[in-house]
This record gives sequence, C-alpha cells and structure tokens, in this order.
Amino acid sequence: MVESRYVEPVLLGYMFFLYSAMTLSQQLVYRKTCIRQFNTSYCHLISESKNETLYKHDSDLIQKETSQWIMYLSIIRTIPAVISTLVCTAYFDLVGRKRIMIMPIIGATLVTISDLANSYYLSSSIVWMFFGAFLDGLFGQFASILASAFAYLADTTSVENRTRRVILLESMVFLGGCIAEIGTGQLLQHYGFLPPFIMVLLVLVMVIIYWFFLRESYPPTDGESKIGFFAIIREKLFKRGYKMISDQNTVRRRKIILLWLYFFIALFMMAGTISVLLLFILRPPISFSPANIGFFLAEAQAIKFIGSLFANCVLIRVLGWTDNSILLIYGITSMGFYLSLAFSSTTWHIYLLAIWNAGTGLGAPAVRGKLSKMFSKEDQGVLFSLIGCIETSAALVAGPVASAIYKSTVSEIPNAVFFIFTGCAGIITCFVFVIYHLDKSEKKYEELNEEEDGEESRVKAINS
Repeated sequence: MVESRYVEPVLLGYMFFLYSAMTLSQQLVYRKTCIRQFNTSYCHLISESKNETLYKHDSDLIQKETSQWIMYLSIIRTIPAVISTLVCTAYFDLVGRKRIMIMPIIGATLVTISDLANSYYLSSSIVWMFFGAFLDGLFGQFASILASAFAYLADTTSVENRTRRVILLESMVFLGGCIAEIGTGQLLQHYGFLPPFIMVLLVLVMVIIYWFFLRESYPPTDGESKIGFFAIIREKLFKRGYKMISDQNTVRRRKIILLWLYFFIALFMMAGTISVLLLFILRPPISFSPANIGFFLAEAQAIKFIGSLFANCVLIRVLGWTDNSILLIYGITSMGFYLSLAFSSTTWHIYLLAIWNAGTGLGAPAVRGKLSKMFSKEDQGVLFSLIGCIETSAALVAGPVASAIYKSTVSEIPNAVFFIFTGCAGIITCFVFVIYHLDKSEKKYEELNEEEDGEESRVKAINS
C-alpha cells in the first residue's frame, strides 16, 4: 500500500469542517431562536434590516438568547474535550500519533450528522444540538488533532526547518477556513442548511480515507501497553512534564512559562471572538446575510493564509526573522484588529478590517515552534499534550466569558468585549519584550558556561 508522510491534508480537511461547523451551527442556533420567538417572515425582516431602532427590542432579545445558547453549547462541547484531550495525548507514545489523530475526525463526523438532523427539523428544540456537541468534545475536538498533527510534524522535521514547517502546517488552518467559508456561505444563502452540512460530511469521509494511507511517525510502544490510564496521566504527562521544565535553567523556565501564558491569552482571544463575532455582525447596523458572512470570513482566512506563507517564505526563510519578531507582529496586528472591529459600524468597515489578519494567524504557530525547539524529540509528545490542554482550557474559559460579557452589554455597548480583547493583545505584546530579554540572558548564561567548561578542560590538561 502506498503511504504518505504529509499530515497537512488531514488538518486541511478537519479545519474545513471546523470553520464550516462554527459558522453554520451558530447561524442555526440564531435561526432556531428567532423561529421559537417569532414567525419565519418576521425573522427575515429582522435579519435584513439595517435600522438600529426599528426592531431593536426584538433583535436584542434574539441576540441575548442566542448568546446564551452558544455559551451552553460551548461548555457542553469543551468540558469533555478537556478530559478527552488528556486521555488522547497521554497515549501519544503508546499508540502513536496516527491513532489519536483519527479520534477528533470521528467526533466531527458525528456532530455533523447531528447538526444535519437538527437543520432538517428546524423547529425542533436547540437542546437536541447538545448531543452532537457533547460527542464532538468527547472525541477530543480540535485540540487533540492539532496536538497530534504538530507532534507528527515534530517527529518528521529537523530543528532548523521546524518553525517554517509549523507555520506551513498552521496555514492549512486558514486555507481550510477560507474554502469552507466561501462554500458554506453561498450554499446557506441560496439553498438553506442541508446542502452545506452534506458537503462537510463528504469532506470528512475523504479525510478518513486519506488517513488510512498516512504512515505512523512514532511507532507504538508495546512494552508499556499494560500501564493503567491514571498511571500514564501521572507518569507520562504530569511528572514528565514537570521534569521537562524543572530540568531547565531558571531563565529558560521563566521563558517557557511566559510563552505558555502568551499562548493561553492568544487562544482565549481567538475562542472568545468565535463565540461573539457572528452575533455582532448579524445585528444592525451591519446586518450581514449568510453570503456576506461567508465572504468576510473567507476573506479573513485567505489573508491569514497569505500572511502565514509570506512570513514563512520571506520573513523567516529569506530575511531570517526570529520567532520573537513573529510574536511581536501577532500582538500588534491583534490590537489593530480588535480596535478596528470595536469601531466598525458599516459593511465596508468589516471587510476592511480583515487586512489585519495578515498577522493575526502567526502567534500560535510561532509559540509552538519556539517551544518545540527547547525540547528533545522524545519530549515532543508530552510538550504538545500540555499545549493541547492549554488550548482546551482557554476555549473552556473564553467561550462562556465572552458570551456572558456580550449578553450583558449588547443593548448598550455591544463592542465592549472587543475593547477587552484589545487590552489582552497589548499585554501579550509586552510579553514579547520580556521574552527577548530572557533570550539574551540565556545566551549570556550559555556562553558563560562554555567559558567555564573550557577553563576546566584547560586546567585538567595542565594537571595531567
């Protein structure tokens, strides 16, 4: 059988599902909420109106209730995802990367079937969507597939090429999102919910077929197969993870902790934005249609894809920019994005602010690449397991927090949450300067150790 060592198609297909599901499921909740309160014709009038005062009371009512349902779905999806991510990533070294990688794809298939049924029975209760969301989280969701994909990449790349390949792999996230948003937006606008969900299901089937041809990058360890689950969690994740950090010098430990904080805040902003952005652009005066939403999100993902390729091919490969420079770009462009979004009030404002996305897709892969270089190949599985746990924890906190803030402020200050995210982006931008200082301190520390080792060698040579 012909085998492949390219993990990019798997991530591309999964991200096609993820971005399609995020857009479609939130609009499905919005539509179900409106139909539950009013009739279909009146819902159409509300969604089409750009007058902030004409349907303000009813529009705010739908926004608040939809935000609450999205918060519930986020919690139901993310709590089992935190546990399943621990389970899946703890078994990295025992069953290999490939077997863990298929779990979230199975979950994605199940939730797509669930959403397909819920869109067919449009007047059914939103509670029925909880079952699909729970199953999606139970199989590991996005954190497990990202952890397994990046661990697979770390197994098959050299240290010198890792950041470049990590950014290339991360660009599959944006490419998948771009293709998904264009297709689902147009299908939803003209044909309703059923065709886009069927398209997503077909893509997932193709990903499963490709997975069978993917070669394992880290063969399973048969000698440890009888170790219990809790022993694996304790020994292979927490104890080994603690040892990985404690074995580092003081400067590097501080840098690792700061990078993890940077990563958590960046994922917090991203997950929070996913929870409220769609509602913000659905309300007057913006009042985007499904096609407008598709075009905007596709534009945003396309610009992220172009930005990641430019960073990979030009900034890193040609100009030799460091990871810290990429982290700084992410912080500055994130501040620009959220501040521009907060002040957006027209259609062209929304389309124009997507330009900032040229840099907002660089933060997470740069952190992964920088952390990956600090540890040996044997520690990559544990490292990406810990990163996966941070990812799901950020999503668990961000979704409910952002939804609660939006629900509380939508009537008076609907853009309040984006001002908060602007402040978060400012904080991680400051982190970069501290990390740069720690890098210089670590370099001096290593040079000093080399001089001391050289002096000891000369003394031994003289004495002998």
